[in-house]
Amino acid sequence: MIRWQPGYVYPPVFYPPHPPLQVASALLFIAVTLGVGFVALRRPANGVAAMIACTPFAFAHYVGNTSVTVPKTALIGFVGALIWRRCSTSVVRDAQVGRLLAALGIVVAAMLLSGTAAEYRDAVAREVAKWLEYAAIFVAIAVAFANDPDDRPIWFALSATVAIVSVLAIAQEFIGAPSGLFVHAHSIPRVAGPLEGPNQLSAWLGIAIPVLLARMLVHRDGQLVAVTVLAAVADALTLSRSGIIAVLIGCAVVVIATRPPAHVRWRFAGGSLVVAGVLIALGVAIGLE
Repeated sequence: MIRWQPGYVYPPVFYPPHPPLQVASALLFIAVTLGVGFVALRRPANGVAAMIACTPFAFAHYVGNTSVTVPKTALIGFVGALIWRRCSTSVVRDAQVGRLLAALGIVVAAMLLSGTAAEYRDAVAREVAKWLEYAAIFVAIAVAFANDPDDRPIWFALSATVAIVSVLAIAQEFIGAPSGLFVHAHSIPRVAGPLEGPNQLSAWLGIAIPVLLARMLVHRDGQLVAVTVLAAVADALTLSRSGIIAVLIGCAVVVIATRPPAHVRWRFAGGSLVVAGVLIALGVAIGLE
């Protein structure tokens, strides 16, 4: 029998701390805000790269019912720099951007509507704030890239960040993970790296891996192969079934959309079957143990 084990078993599973905001952590968050603001002030593209690098490193510290994180404070510096530079916001009036903002608005409206009958309205408020933050990030990135469409620092930040996050996640397989599965007398770790949990890591990699694959196929960038493989290993170690399936679907969409040579398509299909077979065999083995 397999049941969820939320922590408390060490090794290889430990329970992550939830520290309150203190002077030292507050100073660090201020430094992040100023640092991201400085690089974005010099070049908006560097600000986009900084936001990518900060996103998976939450370093959450709690104040009341909410948290202060590195991505939130980075966003403040990023937006502040764009305002200081007086960047053109004409891209917001673009039809494609408008449709995405409308979709975000519909989600927020649905949450507000559900909040009228919600028992815990503070939870609804936090979710609404989260989606408003997503909208702010989207607008800021769109404005920055429209004013400085140089993607070189963006790709470097993405590949470097994915590599670092993947290494930190894989290391947790040996030094301890924040959650896991408890199978009879054995605890099986679910790696999360610097993110909040294994499902969050798998979701983040579910975006990063297909994007890196698209870069490899379109630009024939072989240097990203090692980073992508490393990320795939980390994603498998999260044991997030939906996350792993999402990565396979995302990569399949990329392969279809980019229309690579036939041998590339067959290799991807074969690799997907191997991954599916390994997951099925692992599930059967654990179930029979």
